[in-house]
Formats: sequence, C-alpha cells, structure tokens
Amino acid sequence: MAPAGNRPEESGAQAGTGTVETAVLRAATRALGSQTMACLNAYLATNPDQLAHASAVFLEKLGRLWQLEEVESAEVFQELTARVELSHQLFARGIRARKGEGYRSTKLP
Repeated sequence: MAPAGNRPEESGAQAGTGTVETAVLRAATRALGSQTMACLNAYLATNPDQLAHASAVFLEKLGRLWQLEEVESAEVFQELTARVELSHQLFARGIRARKGEGYRSTKLP
C-alpha cells in the first residue's frame, strides 16, 4: 500500500478536487465495479465461457487498482494465505459457511 501521507485521502487531496490521481483511481474503481457486474451477469446467465472471460478481465482490473494503490504482491499473498488458513481451521472444527448462521465466509477485515 502507499505509505502514510502518500494516499490522496491522507495528503489533503479530496474527492472532487479534480486531481489526475483521484480521477484515475476513481476510473479504475468504476471499471472494477462494472466488471464485477459482468461476472455476476455471466454467472446468472449460466454462461461458463462468458464467466471465465469476465473473471479474467476482473483480475486484470483488480491488478491495475492494486498497482495504483501501490499494494505490494507480498501483501496480497499474505491476505490470501490468511484466508486459506482460516478456511482450513474452520473446516477442521466442523464449521461450515451456511446462510443464516453466525459464520458465512472466510472474508477477513
């Protein structure tokens, strides 16, 4: 991630100030959101080919957003590893992700 003080929200730049950095970040965020919808639509349409393509484009757009936010690949790896480990721990305890119960996913804060 960007060091403290180097992010737009920490450097005094605010949304709507018209800075190029803010505009680029907003565009990348919107593109990622749109691609998320493309993935969902492909899934709902039961179109595996379209879903595979939309998912690949989603990952490219996510990578671009991480690049803009200066997220290090080591941070991504650490987060994914933590989620996998949590999933294994919950599975070992017999805890399953079920709708309507206290635990629903391995998403971490």
